[in-house]
Formats: sequence, structure tokens, C-alpha cells
Amino acid sequence: MGKKSIFSLLMCALIATIMTFYIYNYLKKRAMIRMHQETMQHTNHDLRDYKKLGFSDDSELIQLLHGRLQRVEKQIATLQNQTIIKNKEQAPIHNRKQLQQILTLNKKMLQSYLKDVQELRRLGVPTSNDIISFSHDKIVRLTIALAELERQLNGNIFNTQNEYTQRLSRMQEISQQSIEQFKNQLKQFVQYNLEPTNEKIQFVKDQITKKTRALLQLEELLARY
Repeated sequence: MGKKSIFSLLMCALIATIMTFYIYNYLKKRAMIRMHQETMQHTNHDLRDYKKLGFSDDSELIQLLHGRLQRVEKQIATLQNQTIIKNKEQAPIHNRKQLQQILTLNKKMLQSYLKDVQELRRLGVPTSNDIISFSHDKIVRLTIALAELERQLNGNIFNTQNEYTQRLSRMQEISQQSIEQFKNQLKQFVQYNLEPTNEKIQFVKDQITKKTRALLQLEELLARY
């Protein structure tokens, strides 16, 4: 095979590699933009629902959701202006602060579910209620996860960034499920014609706000990972 033929093959291989990279990068970019657009659609839907359920425009929850919309709009604009989407590092995180941060978030989430069960029982909500059953399940799971995180922290055991991102994503998913359950419970209370000042309605609304605030903190943390 002549030198020209070898050179041509090498050039074809190089061009194919570059094209594959840019096609992959383009598809990844479009997927990320689509994900953010879906978040905006979901957030706008939530805004309409929560206003119907009695949250005022100046309530903390509505302001939090408007803040999320603004943040996601900026993320979409940034992506649209980017040519290359960098892959996140997969190396172990040799940073106790980051591991401690995840452990603290896990502990706060565990405490919130313990308080949910305690307060709902005080309000006379039956133990068969979906929120209480859900909370009991998450208390067990988060307790196991907390023990594992403490073992890693005490033993200076560091996993890859991707593994920690997956853990944060699971916490995010749990938070979304919990918020949805409280939202459905609020809808039921409204259908029962309970007064807006009723203690059960106030508790559920407070929990939706607190859990949404925690969820948005998780989202911001995940965006930095």
C-alpha cells in the first residue's frame, strides 16, 4: 500500500472520529436542553396547581418555583452557546467536605421523614395513609444509606464522582415523590372543604414548601457536580 493510500486512510479515520465526536456532543447537548425544557414545563404546571390550591403569588413556594424557572432558563441559554459539552470527571473524590455535605443532606432528609410521621400522627392521620407508609420506607432506606456514608467518612473511603452523583439523584427522586404525595394530600383536604386555616392544611402546605426548598438545593448541588 502506498504512502498516499495510508495517508488517505488516516485522514478518513480522523474525519470519522471528529464527526462522531461532534454528533455525540450535539445529541448530548440536545438531550440536556430537552431535559431542562421538561423541567420548565413541569414547574409551570406546578405553579398553576399550587395557586389553585391556595398558595399566594408572594408565598415562599411560588417564589422558589419562579427562581427555578429563572435558573433553568439560564442553563438552557448557556448550553445553547456551548460548542463542547465536557464530560464530568470519574476520578475518586478526595474531598471530605463533599462527602460530609452528602452525609449532612442524607441526615436532614432522614430527620424530615421522622418529623413527618410524628406530626401526621399528632394530627390524627391514620398510619395507613400513603405519606406515612412512604415515610416509613424512606426512613429505613435513608438510615441504611447514612450508616454507609458514615462508614466511608470514618474510613476515608472515596467513591467516584459518578457514584456520588447517583446518590444525589436518588435523593432528588425521593424528594420529588414526597412532594407529589403532599400535593395530592392537599388536593384531598381542599376537596373535603377544610378551611384554609385548618391545621392539617397548614402543615401540608408548610411541608410542600420545605421539601421544595430542599429539592432545589439538591438540584443546584447536582448542577455543580
